[in-house]
Amino acid sequence: EEFSHYFGEKKFVNGLEMLEATVSFYLYLAGNKAEWFLLLHRYYPYKLAKDNIACRKSLEDIYNCFVDIFEKALVQGQADGSIGALSPRKTALLILSTVDGIVRFKNCNLYDAGALYNELIATIRRMAANQNQIT
Repeated sequence: EEFSHYFGEKKFVNGLEMLEATVSFYLYLAGNKAEWFLLLHRYYPYKLAKDNIACRKSLEDIYNCFVDIFEKALVQGQADGSIGALSPRKTALLILSTVDGIVRFKNCNLYDAGALYNELIATIRRMAANQNQIT
């Protein structure tokens, strides 16, 4: 719902810009709704999900929602030429893993996530951007 509201109000020049905005919004949401992410980062829900089909389905739905949002930006970028030829789903999983790992650093008080923001965006841009197009 938060992502739908955010993206309903935004217009993006291309898919690469949408991808960068998605990363930024994920980090914003992780800070603004920290309790959601703290719950997702605990071991107990995954332990429960091993035996509880409803819990497993809920966790899958949450993570699929996140991956779908990153994938949508990648697919849009491939259509407009701003994103290179790569697997949108696998790349979305890699991006989510990276961004969520930074959120975990912050939530565990291991590292200041804000200090990594510029490098994170630059890394994702290098990973996803169409190298044949000047962006």
